[in-house]
Parts: sequence; C-alpha cells; structure tokens
Amino acid sequence: MWYATRADAVREADGYARILRSTSVMGLASAVQAVVGLVRVKLVALLLGPSGIGVLALYTATTTLIGTLTSAGWPTSAVRALAQAHERHDDAQLAEIAAVLRHACWLSGLAGWLLMAALSPWLSDWVFASRRHAGALAMLGAVVLLGSLASGHASVLQGVQRIGDIARYNVVAAVLGTLVAVALYAGMGHAGIVPALVASAVVQLAFASHFAARVQVPHAAPTWAMTWRRLRDLSGLGLALTWSAVLMAALDLFVRTVVMRTLGVDAAGHHQAAWMLSGVFAGFILTAMAADYYPRLSAQIDDPVATTRLVNHQTEIGMLLALPGLIATLVFAPLLLSVFYSNDFRPGAALMPWFVAGVFGRIVAWPLGFVLIARGASALFAISETLFVLLQATLAFVLIGRYGLSGAALAFALSYAIYALAVFALARRLIGFRWSATVRALLALSALAAALFAVLSKHLDTRTLSIVGAAAVLLSAMLSLREVVRRLDRDHPLAARVRKAAPWLV
Repeated sequence: MWYATRADAVREADGYARILRSTSVMGLASAVQAVVGLVRVKLVALLLGPSGIGVLALYTATTTLIGTLTSAGWPTSAVRALAQAHERHDDAQLAEIAAVLRHACWLSGLAGWLLMAALSPWLSDWVFASRRHAGALAMLGAVVLLGSLASGHASVLQGVQRIGDIARYNVVAAVLGTLVAVALYAGMGHAGIVPALVASAVVQLAFASHFAARVQVPHAAPTWAMTWRRLRDLSGLGLALTWSAVLMAALDLFVRTVVMRTLGVDAAGHHQAAWMLSGVFAGFILTAMAADYYPRLSAQIDDPVATTRLVNHQTEIGMLLALPGLIATLVFAPLLLSVFYSNDFRPGAALMPWFVAGVFGRIVAWPLGFVLIARGASALFAISETLFVLLQATLAFVLIGRYGLSGAALAFALSYAIYALAVFALARRLIGFRWSATVRALLALSALAAALFAVLSKHLDTRTLSIVGAAAVLLSAMLSLREVVRRLDRDHPLAARVRKAAPWLV
C-alpha cells in the first residue's frame, strides 16, 4: 500500500485501528450474543418445534412493525444529534436532547401499546388467518413500550460513543433474557411464548437503563413546549427513518406471512432458521456499524474526503472479517442447522447460499446507506428504501410461488445486490464517493469464490465438498488476517503479535 507521506500513513493506520477496535469490542459482544442466541434457538427448537419457531418469529415481526411505526424514528435521529453535540463538547445541548428523547420514547411506546391492542383482531386475522391470536398480540403491546424505552437509553450510549457499555449491555441482556425465556418455554410450552417475550423485554430495559445511567450527561428538564420544538427538528430525518423501518418491518412480516400461507408453518420455521444462521457471522460487523461507525460518520459528514475514506475503511474491514465466516456458513450449512436447531430444520440448508449472498450485499451496502442518514438526505433515503422494499416484496411474492422456499432467499439476495449498486450511485451524487481499489478487488474475489462454490457443489459429494470447503475457510481466514494486519501500524498489538507468531503470514 502506497502513501504520499508518513503523516498520511499514520492517519490511515489510525483509522483502520479505530474501526478494528470498535468492531472487535462489538464483535466479541455480538459473538457472545450469537452463541447465546444459537443456544436459545436450539433449546426453543427442541421445546417448541418448527411450528413454535414460526409462531415466535411472527409475533416478533408484528411487535417490531408496530414499535417501528410509532417510534417516529426519534431514537436513530437523536443519535445523529447526540453525536454532533458530543463532538462539539456542547454539554447543554447534549443534556437537552437526551431529556427530550426520554419524553419521546414514553410517548411513542404508550402509543404503540394502544395501537397494538386496538388492531390485535385484525393483525391476528392478517398474519395467522384467524383471530385466536388476538389476545396474545394485545398483551405483546407491552413489549412495544418496553422496547421503546430501552431504545432511548441505547441511543444515548451510542450517541456519546460508549462502545464498551453498549457491548456489556448487549451481552448481559442476551444471557439473562435467554435464561428467563427458556425457563418459561420449558415450563409452559407454546403458552410461554408471550410471557417469554415480555420478560425478555423487561430484562433488556433494566440493563439499558443501568448502563445509560452511568453516562455523565448533565441533568435537563425541558418543558413540553421545548420537547415538541426539539422533536420537530428531529422529525425531518426521523420520519424518513420511520418510513424506512416500517417498510422493512412490514417486508419482514410480509415475506414470513407469504411463506406460512403458501408453504405452511413448518416452512416458516425452516425459513427463520436459515435466515438467522446466515447472518450470525456478519452480525457483529453490522452491530459495530450502528454502534460506532454511524456516530463517527455523522460527526464528519460535511467533509467529503474524510467521509469517503471512512466509508472505504469500514467496507474493507467489514468484508475482510466477514468472508471466512460466510464461507464457513455456506460449507457447513446442513451441519449447523442440525447442531443449532435439529434435523427437522435441515431443509433450510437449500436457502443458505442465497441468504449468505444477501448478507454479503448488506455488508457492502450498509456503510453507504449510513451516508444518506448522516447527511440528513431524508427524501433520497426514503425513496431508496421504498424502492428496495417494493423490489424485494415483488421478487419474494413471485419467486416463492415459482421456486417455493428457495424463492424467498433468492429474492433476498437479488434485492440486496441491486440495493448496493443504488446506494453507491446516491453516495457518489452526494459526496463524490468512489470505492477504493481494494474494495473493488474484494468484490471481484468474492464473486469468483461464489461462482466456484456453485460449480463445486454440483460436482462434488458432500464429504469432498466439506473437505475442500474447510480448506477454503482456513485460507480465507489467513488472507483476511494478513490484509487486516497490513492496514495497521507496526506497533499495533495485533500486528505485533501476528508478526511474532507467524512472520510468514505478513
């Protein structure tokens, strides 16, 4: 890698080091969450079976839709405002935004609960083709309120870039929430689904409030007039974020509903299992983007050169860290489904290649998508998200009817490939963005690897493919580690350890 000056090299290395540090912290937390989540779904799968997993997924998708609809995008919009105030060391504004956000989360959470209860008969009829789930959906309105309050606390942590506290909160809440939920499933069976979702939300709120209370934000008591004024300022971007989130939640629910109505509740469980496993190894990267990358991007978004550099750095690190895990997911999909769920879920293996391709598209697209949010380009963001959702919904409806369960995964992959190209075009228009040569090379290499896997999977038996795949996972891990180390300063602890332990690698 060539640099014009030593100062440029140091700046580049520092940028990569910060991304790697935040990704490592959040990645470790996400890895723990992933392990806990996989243990949870394994136990839930054994206790409830595919039908229980399907019902649980539909309950979760419904509460997410209603919660998103009533949030007005205030928590995410507030992160941008909090990050900018934090960067300016404006404690007064920071305190005011945090206080206003608390008021907003109470309002949106209560509105969500009331809306969930009021619409429960129609939601049950729409999602389950029956009204026997109306009572359960009305009770799940409590999850909307609890989730709204927790998201407010999490936004404060994110805005002031308390990455360590975010990581600790995610881990503790995941572990305790899982223990409570599994206990309820074991004792109550399917009847424990609603109590488990509510109890998990209580745990999440308790720890979110605990860690947010540790942030040294001055106290502020804004009047309701001030609150409404500040919320109007946040609502421009907030409405676009709400629109996007509602569309995504509706899309998620729509796809799951089409799968269930077309193919049955067991197919919905297979779809959920494959979808979840495909994103496990990339989840920590996306989590790090939301927790650290977005606030930093918001703070420097007015500098196109710095923004372009940051986006490329984030994309490079994301791709390098994700590729070994994604390849492993492809190769060992049947085994993973059997281990983390049960043999009843093995039909989901056919979906994994397309889901993995879609997840890779998300890793490439997300850094660019955040540019639109950080710039406050509300109209462009809303239009792009609308077109994306319409595209995936149309593809899913058509392809599920034609190809069955695999059609849902194929729609996911195709829509994210198109979305990545679309947000690239928008980012280029806004800041003159260009992908670096390294990103382009990684994209080409990934496409070649995907094509090679497709060919080999049709001509090799399962055992031989597993051996070849294991070798590919090891090789990709070594190459990724080498490329990450090369981007760091020689004095960085990771670089020093790798050079000492495996000098031949770098």
